[in-house]
Amino acid sequence: MRALWYFALLVMVASARPIVIGCVGDSITEGKYPGDLQDLLGKDYKVYNWGKSGTTLQHAGDYPYWNSTEFRESMNTTADYFVIQLGTNDAKTWNWNQDRYTNDYNELINLYVTRPNKPKVFINIPPPLYKDGVYGMQQSVINTVFPELIPQIAADHGLPTIDIFNYMGGAALTQPDLFADGCHPTPEGYLHLAAAVREAITNN
Repeated sequence: MRALWYFALLVMVASARPIVIGCVGDSITEGKYPGDLQDLLGKDYKVYNWGKSGTTLQHAGDYPYWNSTEFRESMNTTADYFVIQLGTNDAKTWNWNQDRYTNDYNELINLYVTRPNKPKVFINIPPPLYKDGVYGMQQSVINTVFPELIPQIAADHGLPTIDIFNYMGGAALTQPDLFADGCHPTPEGYLHLAAAVREAITNN
């Protein structure tokens, strides 16, 4: 009887553990959206912000995410969900190489999906770039290449995408009020982004 009570207690403790979400990305992730996501999801979730400003997905980029403390922290956890959003800095004129980007994205995805606890992984299509050339980024890459390339990369792994790109104005750039400098969201824009991620997570 005592053993049965102890087992029931363990089940209760386990069920009370919050669902852990790790947000992986660059400055758009490091900004406000993971905090907004935490507020939207509430106490049943724990959201970690593993964004690092300026980072690229490509190993050969000027500031690879792979070298960051945030990447190492994300590898040392048992998050239930990972939300990956990388590419905006890869679109800088001196960084961009589509083959390298694709290969390195495949490598990164494999590291997360093969973790022992088998987390769910979502791939975000980054927000549109509203100002060509800002911080050296190319609209042609972010607004034309990514919306087709990133879903294909995700599909090759059987993973869902979160279409942040169209959710925040798409190729028509219909929501400039959500952006502060043509690249980074305003506080309202971050909340908008977080709402899209919340919808995807709670529906899967």
